[in-house]
Amino acid sequence: MAGVSCLALLAVLGYLIRDGLSGRNGAADIIVLPTEVTAMNDGYVVEFAANNRAGKSVAAVEIKGELRDGEEVVEESGVTIDYIPQKSERKGALIFRSDPEGYELRIFASGYSEP
Repeated sequence: MAGVSCLALLAVLGYLIRDGLSGRNGAADIIVLPTEVTAMNDGYVVEFAANNRAGKSVAAVEIKGELRDGEEVVEESGVTIDYIPQKSERKGALIFRSDPEGYELRIFASGYSEP
């Protein structure tokens, strides 16, 4: 019984050490991609998926969207996602008054805090 308990303890310690050294102290890697555009009464809803590819969870993630005509920003929209765990995805939406089809659409994470 003591041998089994010792092996279980060593396995847990090994997991904790490996998990602690896995790079959680680095920066988050948040990729934001549009998934669907829907017209509504007063504008357009652009749904997106925000994927945190890093081994670090983040909170208060600011997502910004821009409609651009060349270098000129025609319209901006933003939303905050409360929390994105490590290696996971959250979905959200931005609302624009102008049709995104007529412009270059850029969606990106502009900031976050540590939970």
